Amino acid sequence: MSSGTASSERAVAAQISRVQEDLKKVEAIQRRLRDDEAKLRALIAQEELSKGSSTSAPLLAQNSDLPPVVGNIQEEKWK
Repeated sequence: MSSGTASSERAVAAQISRVQEDLKKVEAIQRRLRDDEAKLRALIAQEELSKGSSTSAPLLAQNSDLPPVVGNIQEEKWK
């Protein structure tokens, strides 16, 4: 194997390592976003219940099973 090939392989391995680290950061951000989304949904539901309004509660229930948009975009990119 020539030194140029070995050098290229090391460069590719280093780039893969950087991408894997970036992916871990993206996944951590996604988890925080999902947690924040859940907290916001709970706060909205609590606020609607305290107002005595039942109009938003069914909408929240309908949409609660939808995956977060950010998660879908990122997951599709990395597949």
